[in-house]
Amino acid sequence: MQRDVAVAAYWLDEAASRSELVSQLSALLSDLPILIAAVPKGAFDDANGIIDDLAKTISDNVEWFGEEKRTAITRDEKFSLVLVSKRSLGVPQLSSPVTLPDWFPQWPCELLTVTIKNVTDSIDISFASPDIPVASINASLHALESALCARLASVYGRAPTAAAKLRARLGGSKGPVDLIHLISQSEDKRRRVAPDDFRPGGSASGEYLVSRLFSQWWECSHKDLHNLAVDIAEALDIHTGSNVEAQHSLASLLTRTVKPKLADTPPGVTLARNAIVSLAHAIQFTNAVHHAGDYPNFPAVLTISYAKDLSRSCKRAAAALGNLA
Repeated sequence: MQRDVAVAAYWLDEAASRSELVSQLSALLSDLPILIAAVPKGAFDDANGIIDDLAKTISDNVEWFGEEKRTAITRDEKFSLVLVSKRSLGVPQLSSPVTLPDWFPQWPCELLTVTIKNVTDSIDISFASPDIPVASINASLHALESALCARLASVYGRAPTAAAKLRARLGGSKGPVDLIHLISQSEDKRRRVAPDDFRPGGSASGEYLVSRLFSQWWECSHKDLHNLAVDIAEALDIHTGSNVEAQHSLASLLTRTVKPKLADTPPGVTLARNAIVSLAHAIQFTNAVHHAGDYPNFPAVLTISYAKDLSRSCKRAAAALGNLA
């Protein structure tokens, strides 16, 4: 006779180390009737064999079903299987029920009918999570700071007036900032900190160029963001021509601005806009990490992917500037 059994199955995507995640989850859930298993290559890729693969996974992990686990299953009248995979479960679940092994606790030889639920997008994490690549963001900001300083110094040496508008912005009411002094100050400070530990902050009087640019972004209106990008591009001598390619991060694409349209904007100005928005979001993100208790949890996939996009964007901007003659 067929009846429903309290067996649940969940799918969890993990692009990094499956074995490490399996170990971590197994330790965390050790007192619960939850089996954590890595999905082997070739399994769960046939719509007609999903339940068969599920039953095989259970049988392959027979050693997990020791006395303690059997007692937990009987006690809770539940059993859950978490499948950790490098890929998403991309096939429909069409297979027929299969019979549980005769040694299975609580429901031996019962028919197994279960739908695997993907819970990857349901997991929330704190900004304090070690899964967030903070060191990568720090290093990318360090690389961008280095590239900005080198390019500005190079352009300023041959065309001092190119940075006039940017210097005026950075100096504010005190008058144009001494750009060479700021660059020298940044270089001196950067020599004392490892890239992975670089945390510039966003002070308007900060000792790093990215800190000063963050402050400009923070105070900048949507209407003035394009003008700020133009001033930065002019100081970098990338405001005309096509000596660089336009770059886009998710942060910059989602930041509203005014005309001109993206298609009508010089690539260098788009790169400058992308760089300042990305570095600003990166600094804001790392600040949140260091004050994680002040913020709620957010979806893990979104948080980690966004952190990676910020890091990638800052690194790409640094590389583009570094490749200029």
